[in-house]
Amino acid sequence: MKKLIFSLLFLALTAHADIGLHFDTHGNLVHPDKYLLHKAINLEKQGFHKDALSNFTRSAEFGNKNAMYLIAMNHFKNKDYVKGYAWLQLLNNSFLDVKSFKANLITVLTKSEIQSSNLVYLELQKTYSDIKAFERREKWEKSIKLTGSRIGAVSYTHL
Repeated sequence: MKKLIFSLLFLALTAHADIGLHFDTHGNLVHPDKYLLHKAINLEKQGFHKDALSNFTRSAEFGNKNAMYLIAMNHFKNKDYVKGYAWLQLLNNSFLDVKSFKANLITVLTKSEIQSSNLVYLELQKTYSDIKAFERREKWEKSIKLTGSRIGAVSYTHL
């Protein structure tokens, strides 16, 4: 029982540990969704589509709308219109004119595809809703600990 509790605690503490802390060229903290999106775009450019999709997905977990849009486009490119439409539903209608794009898709998709897409959307909501993304980002931010240095500066450390 102690091993199980320790294992669960370890997994909870290390869930996003591989993201770590990253800074831009001006020394500003880069949030994990932006870091993962940038990493995914670079992987996509290099032809590593599976790894790119994995990073787009992880970025979407933190609420990145660009990543969600690119995931939807990836599904459309692969002719998976049900999943593509489901990912678009996660986006608000003002994002990159998604409203008219969704309106055009409705005319192309069958009633069965729309129903299937709605079911996929409900599943995606469990992980990628704005509330879940906020909770995930908040947990990541709380894992950052500010510490002082011997020379009086403040530095970031990631637990």
